[in-house]
Amino acid sequence: IRDELRKFSESLADKKEVVAVNKIDLITARKLNSLREMFKKQGINEVYFISALTGKGVKELMRVIAAQLYPDL
Repeated sequence: IRDELRKFSESLADKKEVVAVNKIDLITARKLNSLREMFKKQGINEVYFISALTGKGVKELMRVIAAQLYPDL
């Protein structure tokens, strides 16, 4: 995604990102840990694992996004 953004706009590609993985209700804990490790190897340490179906992790993700969009609140 970063490469595609950079092709469109360098300044857009340099903005902070929020990485979220949905549908965690469909995978095992082992697969979840594997995904965490994969992101760490890519230098992405802040990943939010959510389930839109169950709501798990969604509030935390929304708080993080809101804090980035509205830091003075």
